[in-house]
This record gives sequence, structure tokens and C-alpha cells, in this order.
Amino acid sequence: MFTIIKSNQLKRLYSASEQLTVAQSQISNALRFIKAIQEGNLTLAYPGLKDDKTDFPQQADSLACSLMQMREQMKAIALQENQRKWASEGLAYFTDILRDQQNNASLYDILLASLVKYIGANQGSLFVVDIEQNRPAQFLRQVACYAYDRKKYTEQTIQIGEGLVGQCYLEAESIHLTDIPANYISITSGLGDANPRSLVLIPFKLNEQVLAIVELASFNLFYSYQIEFIEKLGESIASSISSNRVHQQTQQLLLQSQQQTEELKAQQEELKQNLEELAASQEEVRRREIESQNLLLAFQTVTNTFASIEFDMQGNILEANENFLLAMGYRSEEIRGKHHRIFVDPLYAQSADYIQFWQNLQNGNVFMGQVVRYSKDQQSIWMQVSYAPVKDRDGKYTKVIKLANDITRQKELEIFSQQQVEELRAQEEELRQNMEELVSTQEEIERQSKQLHALSAAVNSTLATIEFDRNGYVISANDNFLHLMGYTLSQIQGKHHRILVNPDYRQTKEYTQFWEELRQGVAQVGEVERITYAGECMLLNASYTPVFDLENTVVRIIKFAQKVTAFSSQS
Repeated sequence: MFTIIKSNQLKRLYSASEQLTVAQSQISNALRFIKAIQEGNLTLAYPGLKDDKTDFPQQADSLACSLMQMREQMKAIALQENQRKWASEGLAYFTDILRDQQNNASLYDILLASLVKYIGANQGSLFVVDIEQNRPAQFLRQVACYAYDRKKYTEQTIQIGEGLVGQCYLEAESIHLTDIPANYISITSGLGDANPRSLVLIPFKLNEQVLAIVELASFNLFYSYQIEFIEKLGESIASSISSNRVHQQTQQLLLQSQQQTEELKAQQEELKQNLEELAASQEEVRRREIESQNLLLAFQTVTNTFASIEFDMQGNILEANENFLLAMGYRSEEIRGKHHRIFVDPLYAQSADYIQFWQNLQNGNVFMGQVVRYSKDQQSIWMQVSYAPVKDRDGKYTKVIKLANDITRQKELEIFSQQQVEELRAQEEELRQNMEELVSTQEEIERQSKQLHALSAAVNSTLATIEFDRNGYVISANDNFLHLMGYTLSQIQGKHHRILVNPDYRQTKEYTQFWEELRQGVAQVGEVERITYAGECMLLNASYTPVFDLENTVVRIIKFAQKVTAFSSQS
């Protein structure tokens, strides 16, 4: 039996067969393409389709176009993930350098060389802001210069506002140039000199104060994620620079103390020649010994305290924290709206220096140094201060933030020590005539030497710190904190803050509110009870400070703490 097929039916059958073959081919191509993507191959071209994402909508195979668009999205996601991983590994890498090389004289060279290599730049320079005591910043000093895997031995100072580096300091914002001015900088290789293709200058800031500026040049363009990485790294480097300055100041104090000790020992050898003259001066030496002991006992209770106050640009008080109010003896309502001059000597308040002081702040200059201020009862207080003008989003200076530490006791000790030295020098001729007094004097000098060494060690002490993410999980902690609480870093890293508090307190609304306010950016300061690894309850003077990102979102919490007292308790 035969079936008669008409020609038009036959044509339709052939057409259907061809369409089926094309569909099978497309499915086969799609399966191979999907399998390649599953195996991580994001560069494979789709058979018969141009690898041009701008032409996808015009190409016939919609399934292939969809798969290609999916591949492009996966490539973009993979690129973003690689950038985040690169930045995270870089921060960890440089954190290790800052920790391991903190006291290395070549720290700046090591940091710059590592940064140039990690970013893939061709050369770079690091400038540190030179700040003299009681004076605003005067210039930026080049502390490291690196190019083509070699340290360059150059010295350079740049005035504030001079060139791109000086302007970067004034604006406190990053500068990225792809159109480099002629003769601004050149990169030398075996083939000759050439201008770089991209130049970036990034300020390293701590508490909105610029402490250093890095300048990097490259034949390749700098990407935004690289610049953001350097800006975030700059916070850690600026903190390290600030710590180095404190360390250097402490070393200078220690050196001065050692030099004075050596001078006193030289005098001892001379005074030992005639011990008969010591009897007449024994009573005076005993009196001085008691005074020195009492003064040193008073200084044993000194701890680092943080006080802050805010002013408008005319010097009128906006607000102050409890530490400042306690230090100055005021209540908040007594000083709000008053002028800064209520804290200074009346004669100084009318002087040209005081007027110039506020004009410098209004011009955006930071002031750091040691100053005398007067409390409500007109008691003079020595303070280590930092006045920092703050800009709003429009770049206009709107207020001045002052951070202060009460160093009155330290200054009194310095003055007392200087007076002691001067008195000893004045009595030198008299003591030579009566050498019998030297035995007791020798003992007194040895006591004073030990006391000065003890004082230097106290000045060199540092705070215990621990860092949390915005949800309260531990990121890192320094050795002082780990030693204080009895933990190792591996025992607390990644754990929640609640392991450090009393179990009953963890369940309270107060503890929940404590972390909610931190996530909202509200700092928490005061005395708190925390539980050590051994289960003991310890009283700490603590400050929990939120850290914000560029979008003003809290990204982590830093806690500064000092032990107030400790007592045993069963947790």
C-alpha cells in the first residue's frame, strides 16, 4: 500500500527536518557551553556567535545570547570577588608588616616598596607631615622613594599648599590624574625616560587629620578599587605613624633621663672623695626624699584619659563629653554657647597670638601641642591637645573638634625634676666644701634615678585595644588586651563580644541596647565589668568607638580599655 505525498507536503517535511536539526545543534552547543561555564571557563566563545556583548540582542539565537549574557554577568561577579579578595589579602599583608616592623628604622621604605609592588605601580614617594610642638604643620618631608625594585636616595621637603602634594594635604582628598603635566614626573628604564600614564596622590588620615601622603605613578591606569584599598590602608598606616611619634617622644624622654642619670653618677664619684661633710646635710636630704616619694606616689595613679569638646568656627562651645566636663569642673549647660576664652588666661585671650590661633583654625590648620587651660575654679591644667577643623559635605569648615589628655601631673613632675637638677647644680660648690654629706646624697640620687626610670616606663605604657565588626564579633585584639583578659587571639577571634560579659548581663535589654546604639554610631564610654578567660570579673575604664565607612555606615567597633581594679567572681 502506498501513501501519496504532495510536493508542498514534502517541502514542509524537509523544512521541519532542517529546523529539528538546527534545534538539536543549538541544544548541543548550549549544553557544551553550560558545561564549560560549570567547569569555570568563562572565556569560551559560543559556536557561531560573535563574542561581542553589544551585539547580543541583534543575533538570531536567543538561547545563545541569553547564555552569553549570563556568562558576562558571572565574569563581572568573579571580577568583583577577585577585587574584594585582593583588597582583604592586601590589608592583612600590610597589617603584618606594620605589626612586625613597627620599631624598624626602615619601616617607611619597607611600606612603600611593598605598596608599589602590590599595586603594580612603577614608582612612588611617601611624604610625612612635619609637626612641631605647639605649631601647625609647616611642610611635608619625603621619608621614602622607591622605583623599579630599587630604593631611591632622594631628600625633598614640600611646603604646605605647594604643588600637587601640598594641595593634597590642604584638601585632605585623593587626587587621581591620567593627563600628567609635562615634566612633572618621568619614569626611567633601560629604554629611556617616559611620562607615566596615571598618577595618584592619597592622604593617610587619622581622626580626619592628614599625617602622610603617598604619591604613586604607573604606566598603567589605577582602578577605583585600588585607590579605595590604598585609602583604607592609609588609616592603619596613619595610626602607625602616630604611634611611632609617641614612641619617639617617649624615647627622647628616656634618653634625657639617662643622660641626667649619667651626669648625676659623675657627680657621685667626685662627691665620694670626702664623706665627712655628709652629716650636716642628712636632715635636708631626708626632707627632700619624703617630698620626692610623695610626689611619685601621686603620679602612680595617672592614667590616660580622653576628653573632647566641639566649637563652631568662631570659638563658641557646641558640646563637650563627660571626661572634659569632669576635668574642667563644669556642667554642660554652664559652658554651652560660651566662648573658648573662658578656659584660657585673660591676658592671653586679648593677645594677638590668641587671635592668630583662631584664624589659623578658621583657615583649616590643625594645631597640636601642650597648652595650659583653666578650670571652673581657675586651677591651671596642662593638656596635650589636638584642635582639628572639620568640613561639611560642601567642603566648608563648620566646627573645630578638640581632643585632650590631662598631662598636668607629668608636667609638674618634669618641672619638679628640673628644679631638683638646678638645685643640685647650685649646691655643687657648697657640697664640694663639705664632702661628708655625699653618702646620703648618693643614696638619694640612686633612689631618684630608679624613680625616673619607673616614670619613663609608666609614660611608655599603652592601652589595651580590641576590634569588633558591627555585629559584635571579634576581628582582632592587641597583646595588651590578650594579656589583660588572659586569652590568646585564636580563642576570641570570630567570637561574639558576649563571651567577655557576665551571662546574666547578656540577656538584658541593656546589653541589646548597648550594641544597637553602637551600630547606630553612638560611642559608649565608662567603667564596665568584663569576664576574663579565668572567669574573673574585671573593672575596666573603656571607650567603644564606632568606625564609619564613606557612606557614614558603621563598619566596625574599636574598644580602648584600661584596668581600673580587679576582683574575683564566679561567672
